[in-house]
Amino acid sequence: MPSYWKHVNQVLRDAEIIIEVLDARMVEQTRHIEIEQKVQRQGKILLYVFNKCDLVDPETLARHKKSLKKRY
Repeated sequence: MPSYWKHVNQVLRDAEIIIEVLDARMVEQTRHIEIEQKVQRQGKILLYVFNKCDLVDPETLARHKKSLKKRY
């Protein structure tokens, strides 16, 4: 799997904004913490996009948004 990280690192270097798509029903399970940390170390912008947000109640979605905003 060494080529996987080689490609990921190249994409992170080249990109100005990184978009991470998260499943609103299971946010923590669909995050990739290692990539998020790499993005943060490089000072890049990380944009979270919630998919399937119509399948969770608005309060749960608001909590997830608030939680992610605090972290980065």
